[in-house]
Amino acid sequence: MRTRYVAFAAVVVAAAAVAILGYGRSGRDDDPGPPNPEVVRGCGTAQGGRLDPDWQRDAVTVGPLSFYAFEPFPTSGRFFRPVRPGHYRPFKVLALVKTGAVVTVVVPETDRQHVSLVYDQKVRPQVPRTGMRVRDGHYSVVFRACRGVDQENTQFGGGFVVAGPRCSRLEIFVVGEPGSRDLQLPFGRSC
Repeated sequence: MRTRYVAFAAVVVAAAAVAILGYGRSGRDDDPGPPNPEVVRGCGTAQGGRLDPDWQRDAVTVGPLSFYAFEPFPTSGRFFRPVRPGHYRPFKVLALVKTGAVVTVVVPETDRQHVSLVYDQKVRPQVPRTGMRVRDGHYSVVFRACRGVDQENTQFGGGFVVAGPRCSRLEIFVVGEPGSRDLQLPFGRSC
């Protein structure tokens, strides 16, 4: 009998987590919902700071998500060469999410040997001389933007580890919208 109560309690806790965090289906039959993320960044982990007035010129945007590089995305593949065998310089990119939006970013399985996300606050990008392995990053992250703030976007610091120049595809899931969207990022090669 005790085993049944423990199992029931585990199911209730899991269901509550899904409801609170906003994962899974939005209630529409055509919305598969985002996959389970490896990393969740909420409003409490956002960073502040002023952006250049023309920041959108150096950003790649899809829906409520923009990736903004403080310097334009490099067109030279040299930036994405290994700094030592199997280790690459992390490329810092600010994720900007429109106020109130919840977005999941996923690296498709076909790209996971070459690209990973570094938005986990526990995983600090190493200095450029040391570099990082692609597997040191993550393949999915949820960004939960702040609500009711004066700013248009919530900012999340982080970036990417990219093994060699390439045009990479990401899958973007937005809570409340059906399916996913594709976003292509030019890492040392145009898309």
